[in-house]
Amino acid sequence: MNENEALKLVKHLVNINQFTITKRRQSAAYPVTNALAKVIINQLNIKDFVRYDADRSAKYAGEFVWIFETDFEEVYYIKFKFTNDNKHVKFISFHPSKYQ
Repeated sequence: MNENEALKLVKHLVNINQFTITKRRQSAAYPVTNALAKVIINQLNIKDFVRYDADRSAKYAGEFVWIFETDFEEVYYIKFKFTNDNKHVKFISFHPSKYQ
């Protein structure tokens, strides 16, 4: 899968409510609501793509995470992975960026 395909798929899955946002453990992290996530993902474009990486967890060896940063009144850092044979998207990070 390339970044264009990943962008198209994440938009589709969010549009049909096939997504979850992981709760952050750090008190300084402010996750977005599902409604805001839908708006932000809908306006994502390929210029927001940063990179994709192998998942660092041994438990998920062979899986990839996708990273985007987009400006929507402030810069948001978005990291996600596709699960359930690409039928669901799990947002691992979705919050205002610490580094702007």
